[in-house]
Amino acid sequence: LADMSLPPLTSIRVGGENEEMRESFRSLGFAFLLALFLVFLIMAAKFESLIQPLVVLVSVPLALIGSYWVMYLTGSALDVAAFSGLILMVGIVVNNAILLVDQTGQIRLRDGLHTNDAIAEAGRRRLRPILMTTFATVLGVWPLLIASGPGPLKNVFVIPKAASRPRRSCAGCFARIGSAAAHGAAAACSHR
Repeated sequence: LADMSLPPLTSIRVGGENEEMRESFRSLGFAFLLALFLVFLIMAAKFESLIQPLVVLVSVPLALIGSYWVMYLTGSALDVAAFSGLILMVGIVVNNAILLVDQTGQIRLRDGLHTNDAIAEAGRRRLRPILMTTFATVLGVWPLLIASGPGPLKNVFVIPKAASRPRRSCAGCFARIGSAAAHGAAAACSHR
């Protein structure tokens, strides 16, 4: 598009689904940054320190790097559902980091251990609760992960209950059917 020569007083603008997707990503990005800021404020008040919340928030970029590589290796696209999953993952990571930092601080104060020894002991003591919350969350969203179907278009059109026989559809016709159904038109697969 950048190499096209346009007539005078003509412009090209991104619109439609692409524009909506960009707006969704802007909204989700703002929600993500706002959530990080609010989490930082709450942790600063709880820990009465600025260092411990920063230690917790350092885990977020590390988790995002790992998520990027997993998405890259699996060939997953960064869509709205994936971005929502990243926000959920950041919540889990922050929760786990808070457990570890809090337990480390308690061990250092109560037992008087060196920082490295306190970190190792906190990891040993909090491994089970961290794994339990992580597995519970993963199992809770597992149906969304393994769900198959057309995605956002799966609820666009309604199949009547009184259909005389099931119709076979194909991927080529699905795009036309989904597009027509989204605009309120009746459509059916041409392969009957």
